[in-house]
Amino acid sequence: MALNKPWDEATDKIEAKQNGIDVSQPDWQAKWRRLAISRLGESYAANFNPILPWVGLRFAMDSELPIPEWVLGYFYESAGILNQLIRDGTRRGGRKETESVGRMLGFGADGKGQTSAFREVTLQDRDTKIAVQVVCGIEVNGWSQEKSIGEVARDQRLSEATVERAYDRYRVAAETRLSNFIKP
Repeated sequence: MALNKPWDEATDKIEAKQNGIDVSQPDWQAKWRRLAISRLGESYAANFNPILPWVGLRFAMDSELPIPEWVLGYFYESAGILNQLIRDGTRRGGRKETESVGRMLGFGADGKGQTSAFREVTLQDRDTKIAVQVVCGIEVNGWSQEKSIGEVARDQRLSEATVERAYDRYRVAAETRLSNFIKP
């Protein structure tokens, strides 16, 4: 069964250039993928989101790069949790069993009002892109911060408060990406 690659070349080129990688060099893709895997590892070390080792595994294997230690460590610990379940003979069956295993491996929200691991990764990606759009509005179009936030909110069909939170949280990363992308 063929699976989709977790990237496409056009997106890779844009993100690699935003991160200061010279895409005219023949090894730009390998450099970008190593950097992406490294950044996933940094994010994982900061918040232990269980989605990130899965993404790191896929990036490494599809890129024919060594599987990072932090990814192997996650799967080793997860195997220990599953082995403990087997040793304990805990069997709940059905949905509860699936939920229990998922929660033990770090998936799912920690409680009411909390963000799940999947949603957290999705929101981080979305918010980084929003911040880049706001910075582009300011730097490229010459808009005020307020106008840029309003335009992005209208374009993305989001509240201005949501766009402003994303901008505040990822502004520095967005400014770095834009400066890397448009530097002479």
